[in-house]
Amino acid sequence: MLNYRRHPWFFPLALLAVCILAYGLQAPWLGYYLDDWIILAAYHSHGVQGLMEYAFLGNRPLVFWLWWLGFQILGEAPLGWQIWALLWRWATVTAAYYTLQLLWENQPRRNAAIALLFAVYPIFKQQSSALTYSFHWITFALYFFSLIAMIRATRTRSHYLVWSVAGVL
Repeated sequence: MLNYRRHPWFFPLALLAVCILAYGLQAPWLGYYLDDWIILAAYHSHGVQGLMEYAFLGNRPLVFWLWWLGFQILGEAPLGWQIWALLWRWATVTAAYYTLQLLWENQPRRNAAIALLFAVYPIFKQQSSALTYSFHWITFALYFFSLIAMIRATRTRSHYLVWSVAGVL
């Protein structure tokens, strides 16, 4: 059995492989779905201004920055957005795993099983609507990173302030 403590990169890579097998294999054939079209049309026809208007008028002002960043990096191609959403799903699952590892250090197999189940559990059925729902995965990942920072803040008094600020941000 591979020692997780000696090879801390192994399980996150295994989680990435699971995410790719579960959701990434069909990514080249997926396109835009549901509200993806509205967001894409707002950006394509009116640029940043259209994207901002849609986000603010749709009562989602903070998502504008994530979509804007995504368009700057990925452009309008659906494959880029599918990969973007998949990578954020993987980041979320990996951060959840590390949160569990911090909480239950003596239960690595249970933590791994929970993370694997979280990676493939079909409760979130909108993975294919990558443009619309990628920000859900981004916020989930930030939530778990915040938990990691808060746990570390309580455990390392010498870096309490640094971890606390990171957790709040």
